[in-house]
Amino acid sequence: MSERTRSKPGQRRKFTKERPPDPEDVETLWRLFIAVQLPAEVMERIGAIGARLAEKNWPVRWTDPTNAHLTLHFIGEVDQSRAELLRMALPGEAAKHQAFTLETGGLGVYPDRKKPRVLWMGLDGETERLEALHGGVGRMLQQLDFEVEARPYSPHITIGRLREQIGAERGMTIWTTLRGFQLGAPLTVPIEEVTLYRSHLSHAGSRYEALATGKLRR
Repeated sequence: MSERTRSKPGQRRKFTKERPPDPEDVETLWRLFIAVQLPAEVMERIGAIGARLAEKNWPVRWTDPTNAHLTLHFIGEVDQSRAELLRMALPGEAAKHQAFTLETGGLGVYPDRKKPRVLWMGLDGETERLEALHGGVGRMLQQLDFEVEARPYSPHITIGRLREQIGAERGMTIWTTLRGFQLGAPLTVPIEEVTLYRSHLSHAGSRYEALATGKLRR
């Protein structure tokens, strides 16, 4: 049996077919992110969008609607003691922000319409409050000595990821299709709490475990 190596923070752990890391092992790093859980009707719409677009036979891995979420910060792999710091700090930071409401928007791609890697649903409404929440949580992370992405925050809900690179013509076809996709009336997305999640990766897919939840002020 091969010796298991320990990943550095921020690196993605590689899984072998023989034996994935034991999630209960004290030496196993925890893959964390902070996000907002979506209401059931939004998850249902994401599932319906994926089901319709899957008929296009694009090389896309569609998001399991039960796993769909609005990410605030991806943290990466940390040891368990650092995860505990986050678990304790998140409720206090969340309480500094007032609850607000967003609504679902149109579809698009990231980073480039000719070479898309991520397919997403946008968000409208009180986006300035979302940016403030993102900024506050980011400052909390920095105070705890976690690295925070420097690029501007682009709020979205991922609906699918390309499994392979595609040419510009096919990329434009995907982008044009998404821009013209009929979504129906916007759905309300209440932002009332934020959650620290642990991501369990396996050959069967990802599973998200809620470690801590912080409620926003009413």
